[in-house]
Formats: sequence, C-alpha cells, structure tokens
Amino acid sequence: MVVYRRKVEKVEREKRKYPRLDYDCPVVIPGVDGVKKITDVSCGGVFVELQPSSDFRVGQLISLIFKLPTHSESLRLKARVKNLQDRGIGCEFVDLSEEDARIIQHYFDTFKDTLILRS
Repeated sequence: MVVYRRKVEKVEREKRKYPRLDYDCPVVIPGVDGVKKITDVSCGGVFVELQPSSDFRVGQLISLIFKLPTHSESLRLKARVKNLQDRGIGCEFVDLSEEDARIIQHYFDTFKDTLILRS
C-alpha cells in the first residue's frame, strides 16, 4: 500500500499590483557607469539587473532611460528603488505622466500574449 502525505505550506500573498512581462532591454541610469539591463517590466515598474545592488538603497529615487519596442522614442522615467536583490533592484515608477503610462500600457497590451507573463 502506498501512503501519500500532503504537505501544506503557507504562501505569502503577492505584493505586486501589476503582472510583469519578461523583457530584456538596455537601460541607462544617470550617475551609474555603463549600460544596465531591464529583465522585466510592468505598468508599475521594472527590475534592473546590475552588480552590485548595494550601491542603491530602498526608497532611493533614480532616473531610468530605456526604449520599448512599441514606441519610437526613449522613455525617461523617475523610479523609486523598492527592493534590493543579489542580481539587481526592483523599481516602482514615480510621478508617471498619463502619456508615459499609456505608452507602457500599450507595450504591455501588445506583448502580453507573446511574452512570458508573471504575476
């Protein structure tokens, strides 16, 4: 006789308001040497892969300059560092204009069925 045991683990509720799309693109952070890489984007923010993330602090305001494939011009957005990880920083957009929000939403709507979507 085979006995199956079920292990129940408590899972924390996802804190994100917006689902993310996996997306690799170059990003410039004024004041930081070199070009870094965004690895996912949502309507609320991005994850920037960089080493070391210790050069940043949670709550710090930074500028991000990057281009989405659905828009002809680069976006220059203000963001707040929300979390630090070994591989980079999670950033939340701050003071996003209606136009920039529309551009990001258009990108998201265009690719949500073709790129990896994470919640």
